[in-house]
Amino acid sequence: MELRANSEEFRVLWDTHPVHAPGHRTKVLPHPEAGRLRVNCDVLPVHDDQQIVFITAEPGSRAERVFRHLLESRRG
Repeated sequence: MELRANSEEFRVLWDTHPVHAPGHRTKVLPHPEAGRLRVNCDVLPVHDDQQIVFITAEPGSRAERVFRHLLESRRG
């Protein structure tokens, strides 16, 4: 209750329900240079309170092109 009472940021996050059960969903991630990227997010439970999260881009999407560019620039 204290977080909700004292933090506008927490209230906004809590009200938008950003935490979901494991499964598949689409998310929009803000990137400081590339802008908003729509990606797939798959969450797999692996043990009690542990999860593996896979973030992938649709083949041929702008997000995929951005991810490839970022990867290539790091290799460079």
